[in-house]
Amino acid sequence: MVSAVDIFKERVKEVAGRIESLTTIKEIIMKLIEELEKRHKLEINQEILNVEAILRDIDSLSLTYLDVKEDKSMNQLYKALEKSEAVENVRIIHVPPGTVAASHYIGENPEEHAGEQLARFVQQSRLYNTKPDARVFGFDQPNPSNERPHYGYELWVTIPEEMEVPAPLVKKQMTGGLYAAHTITLGNFHEWELLARWVHNHEKYEANELDDNGEHMGGCLEEHLNYVYYCQLNWPESDEHQLDLLYPIRLKHS
Repeated sequence: MVSAVDIFKERVKEVAGRIESLTTIKEIIMKLIEELEKRHKLEINQEILNVEAILRDIDSLSLTYLDVKEDKSMNQLYKALEKSEAVENVRIIHVPPGTVAASHYIGENPEEHAGEQLARFVQQSRLYNTKPDARVFGFDQPNPSNERPHYGYELWVTIPEEMEVPAPLVKKQMTGGLYAAHTITLGNFHEWELLARWVHNHEKYEANELDDNGEHMGGCLEEHLNYVYYCQLNWPESDEHQLDLLYPIRLKHS
């Protein structure tokens, strides 16, 4: 049985690792600042705290201006950034199967159009009155690609099994399953990559991606928290609008 002391010791190790990673990043960025102040010839992308931006900016600097490899290798930097941006508080949850009303749209701003269709259904059916625990999930369908001028987005809201669904919505069955869940505020979708990395590196779980022929997000879902309340009860939708990123997982075979 794991004791409280063991848990705290493990937490201390995690914190120490993050401190070490952030110290590495700080040292390299400070060296960048020193060189830029000396030469006044280079500009750093405003997204300096973004992993890809830092690597891109550093990689673009000639070693004539800055020899990063003297003290810290690019590999060290990448590892430090990777650790510093590791997601925390990932939950393992089970999403139950159920019946959903699906709203789908392909074209410009598909999330907005699919959302408007679903919002009308929630309001007109007064879904909250009959199913106050209704949940809303979304995913790209089909995914964006160079071959398609537009991509699509599909939204599901869980409904009572016997409820009728008017067009253009479609009644479907949701299979549910086991997921790694990570909460974000609206717009921080780059954290999908961090969650995928968490799943990939986990000792106990592995990805359980569905075979969908590339038509949507491999079983990944975005749960729009409090969506039904916003639609039917007119709760204010603030800048802190939250979503759960849900990555399908399964236990690794021993």
